[in-house]
Amino acid sequence: MTLLPTRWLGWTAALCLLGGCAGSAGSPQPKAATPGTSALTGESIDLHFAWPVGLTARVEYEENGEFKTPQGVQTIVFRSSHRMRVEQADEGIRVIRDEFSLEPVTSAEGARSPGNAAQQDALETEPDAQVGDLLPDLIVDRTGKLVRIAGTDRLRADALERMSKGTEQSPESRARLERWIAHAVSDAELTQRATRDWSALVSFWVGAQLDVGVTSAPLASGGASGQISVTPRVPCDAGDRSATCVRIELESHPAPELRHTVLLVTEPDRLVPHEVRVGNEIHGRMTRPDGKQENIDQRSAWSYHFSYSSGS
Repeated sequence: MTLLPTRWLGWTAALCLLGGCAGSAGSPQPKAATPGTSALTGESIDLHFAWPVGLTARVEYEENGEFKTPQGVQTIVFRSSHRMRVEQADEGIRVIRDEFSLEPVTSAEGARSPGNAAQQDALETEPDAQVGDLLPDLIVDRTGKLVRIAGTDRLRADALERMSKGTEQSPESRARLERWIAHAVSDAELTQRATRDWSALVSFWVGAQLDVGVTSAPLASGGASGQISVTPRVPCDAGDRSATCVRIELESHPAPELRHTVLLVTEPDRLVPHEVRVGNEIHGRMTRPDGKQENIDQRSAWSYHFSYSSGS
């Protein structure tokens, strides 16, 4: 599964729109720059972190990409789900992810189940196609800052068991598989994913005060303008009648050929997320290593949707 080279760029650009690009993404103060044009109501929303112990949800993840090539349009969709639950920890809370479920990756050329693929094909496929549903536990302090990840040895053991099941392995092939898993499910890879997700869901927003309405503001870097829309008192999900969530939408164009969007539906008094979607688009020309120009027309997006247990 080959995803976009701008996979992580979209979220970074959106953060730059509000908080600037310098410093840690874990603790910025996301207040809009001096607006160029706006449609504000005079109301503002304060965002606070307060995840309770016992919070439990079933979480659905999706990542998709669309690529236009000389041979036509190629699309790839990756879906997975897991259980999320919150326990007490010395530093604050431990966000535990388990009960993982991975759906077959689908593309314009069809679907392939990791369990049915040959090991040779598996090791030549991007890690997300095989173990992308495996997520570490998160240790989070009382302010909402991600302190560290945990449970990574368990994930590597799960990955080895999953990819060894139903296959006869020689000592050499098993050693090769173990090396592949050590890379694909490394602490560095898991930390990068955890930081990306937690920033989008919680840490970037902690302590923010956002004006209700639509604001057009210059990027902190001085580039093209972006837009933030804040809508209070929206339903947290389709069956919610209390309308206690806030909907935040960001759009930025850090360059003419780039477009990045972020949508977050969350509870402002606890920063308990119900949905997040991050999208990236790139349309333009790039220089290949051989010096030739190539047209680029690509889209990608990733999202989480949370279904909370009663009482959470």
